[in-house]
Amino acid sequence: MAAQNWTIKIVPGKDVTDPATFVPDVYTPSGIAPDSLQAQFYDEVSWNDQTGQDHQLVLTDETFLNALTPETLIEIAKWDSSYPGYVPQPKDVSPATGSVIYYKCTIHTEEHGTITIVT
Repeated sequence: MAAQNWTIKIVPGKDVTDPATFVPDVYTPSGIAPDSLQAQFYDEVSWNDQTGQDHQLVLTDETFLNALTPETLIEIAKWDSSYPGYVPQPKDVSPATGSVIYYKCTIHTEEHGTITIVT
């Protein structure tokens, strides 16, 4: 089966004091996007910045406090999409956290999201 391409929108908060949120850009019958993108290993994930601010994402543990790797995972310029995309791999999931990949923005540390790995 070929890998899929997914997009997560970075949308502004309700007012200027609210953090941006990460919203999977997927169809649902209810029209309400899930909190976590559901993807498979080796699918490609990109982020579409709709906030007008730069973002830098890193993988974290489930608390969103501790970066798992020191390097930036993805850099996203304001009003742009990430390129190249991120490709979830088995090495990105800690056995203690099951099948969820956690990430946060290092510029706006209160902004975070998840990718749930499904088979």
